[in-house]
Parts: sequence; structure tokens; C-alpha cells
Amino acid sequence: MLLMSRAVREERAGRSPLGRLAAIALGLEILLGIGAIGGGLALMAGPKGEILPLPVSALTGSPFSDYFVPGAILFAIIGLAPLGAALLAWRRHRIAPLLAFAVGVALLIWLVVEIAIVGYSNDPPLQGLYLGLGVAIAVVGVCWIRQTGSQRLVWHRLVRRPLLSFFVLANLVSWIAWAPLAAAGLNWTTIRFSPYLHLLGGLGPLVAALVVTAACDGRAGLTRLFDACIAVRGRLGWVAFAVAAPVLLFVVSAAALRVAGQDQVAWADVGRSVEYPALGRGGYWAANVFFYGFGEEVGWRGFALPRLQARTSALTSALLLGAAWAAWHLPLFAFAGGLSSMGIAGAAGWLFSILTGSILMTWLFNASRGSILAVAVFHGVLDIVMTSPVKGPLPSVMGAAITLLGLAVGFILARQTWAGSSRMPHHNRR
Repeated sequence: MLLMSRAVREERAGRSPLGRLAAIALGLEILLGIGAIGGGLALMAGPKGEILPLPVSALTGSPFSDYFVPGAILFAIIGLAPLGAALLAWRRHRIAPLLAFAVGVALLIWLVVEIAIVGYSNDPPLQGLYLGLGVAIAVVGVCWIRQTGSQRLVWHRLVRRPLLSFFVLANLVSWIAWAPLAAAGLNWTTIRFSPYLHLLGGLGPLVAALVVTAACDGRAGLTRLFDACIAVRGRLGWVAFAVAAPVLLFVVSAAALRVAGQDQVAWADVGRSVEYPALGRGGYWAANVFFYGFGEEVGWRGFALPRLQARTSALTSALLLGAAWAAWHLPLFAFAGGLSSMGIAGAAGWLFSILTGSILMTWLFNASRGSILAVAVFHGVLDIVMTSPVKGPLPSVMGAAITLLGLAVGFILARQTWAGSSRMPHHNRR
């Protein structure tokens, strides 16, 4: 009787017993936190490898000249944060299961970045051990979330701020996929990652739209979103327009250059991809329409635009969405062809074209009665023709034409705004 069970002691202290999953998460978080704090302090105290035998040469090509900053990050994020999560787990806080999962994911991200910059080492096998620890904490967190139903907290937040939740989640998913390519593009690592991560990142807005729609509107909302992606009844003409308009714009731009005496178009390269040569033309076209067309437009125009237009005019909605769309592209300036070589003037022109392009896409979405299919096909086909590796100024001419069309549509929408008739059409409200 000298020793009481933990459950009895906690009951007398006025706390509910600590469950098995909570106890496992608590122990793993403490283990991780203590180890990371010790490692972080050692790196900060000996940033040239004086304490931990890490060669500074391993940081060559990274943004760090020594290990002080990585040590500070290790101390604060991988050390203190897990201890804070452990404290909340001990106090039975309802957010503790979610934090356990976040700690595991944060550790895995840290290790992936570390391996990308300095490489993988089995001497000593610390990276392998911490990879296993990260997976274990993340898995325990998922099981604990399912046991306690903590996912309802996230669902509640998504429902309260659907647009903000969408924009944050879209950027998070895409930027995580693009992070390795951006690191390589900035010469932070000598590892060359698959260019298909660029395609994968294009699905961020789609994933965000599905998650937030499921949280806000359930199965009915997902069904409406899916229907807008495939419905052609009464919209077939707009889908045909979405295919034909970019092609016609390409042909007219090429003809204008020929009349001007600059016939430099390499017609054999039209529709070919330099970034994904292994896909072939057909595979590249299908991938472009799916990953960049539907991957983006299900989110930007299918989810966000109707909600913005329910609050304000079509023109204002297009400009707000255009700004968010531009911000989403920021990591591409580190590695994507064309964007990575832009100067300040080029970036300013690109931003202006994004805003006018958003106006044009808003017009097409509204005119086609909310057809995601039409805007996705238009987006995909336009990307295919504009990124074709043709010689000469043709892509710039097409970009200028798109900008002028966007300005013309923006002028029309502005007149409707002043006339008080630019509220969102009833059939597009969701």
C-alpha cells in the first residue's frame, strides 16, 4: 500500500489518467527534446565542429558558414518545441495529440533538409535513428488523434475561416513539394531532385480545396466541386473555346511576327517540353492540364473565387485572388525556367500579367456558369503553347496579348462595378 498506482494518484490529484498513447508520446517528445537541446547547445558553443565532430566543409553551398544557426534552429524548434508539447500532453490539453503529430512531421522535415544539404551519414547513425523517432512520434500522434477525436479542432478552425484556411493549406502543400527544387536552385545543396516535384506542387490548391470543402460543406460540397469539373451540358461551347483560344492566340501571334519580318518560330518544338522530355508530347499535355490546369483551378477559381465574389465585385475578387496566386508562385523564382532569371523589371511585368490573367480567368469562369472544366483546360492549354521551346519573341508577344485581353475584360468589369451590376451570378454561388 506504500505505492499507489499512477491512475489512483492522478485521480486524487484531480486529473484523468494519462492514456497509453499519451504516455508514449510524452516519453518520445521528452527524449527528442533533451537530445535536440543538447545537440543544439553543442553546435552553438562549437560552431566550427569543436565539440561535435562535424566538418564545416559539409556546409559548402548552403546558406550557413558554420553550425551556429543550424544549432539555434535545432535548439529552439526541435528541442524546446517537443518539450512544450510534452508539457501540454502531461496537462491533458486537448491540442496535445495534434502537437505530437506536428512534432513528428517537423523532425522529419528537419532531417530531409539536413540530408539534402550535408548528405546522409551512418557514422554515427544518428540520422537513421532520428528518422525512426520522427516516424514513431508522427504515427503515435495520428493514433492519438483518432482515439481522442482531436481532428475536430482542426475541422472547426477550417470551417470558421475557409478562405484563410484554403490559402494557407494551398501554399503549405505546394511549397513543401517545391522546397527541394528551390534549395537546389539556390545552390544550398548539390543534390539534384526530380523535376516532377514541380508538377506535384501544382496540386496544392486542389488538395486545399478538397480538404476545406469537406470540412465546410461535407459530401454535398465535394459533389458540387466534382460536378463543376466534369459538367459539359450547356458549357460545351466554353470548353471548346478554352481549347481553341490559346491555340488561335499562338497562331495569330506567330502570324503577326511573320508580317513584322521576325518569322523565327520553330514549329517542330510547339507543344514540346524541355522540363519533362521523358513524358513525350501526349503525356506532357495530359500532365499539364491535370497538374497545372485542374491542380490550380479547382482551388483558385473553383473554391476561392465564388467565396470572394459572394462578398465583393468580380473585379475586386479577381485582383485579390491574383495577388494570392502570385504569392503562391514565389518559390518558383528559385528554380523554374524563365522566372528564375527575371530581374526586378521582369518580375514587376510578370506580376502585372498574373493580375490581368486572373481577371481573364474570372471572366471565363463566370461566363461559363462556374465551369472548372473550362478554366482548367484553358489554363493547361495556354501553359502548353506559351512554354513551348520556340525561338524568338513569340512567348513575350503572347504574354502581352493576354495582358491586353485581361485589361480589356478588367475595363468591362470596372464599368459593371460602377453601374452596380458586377455581383456574382446566382448560379456560381456556393
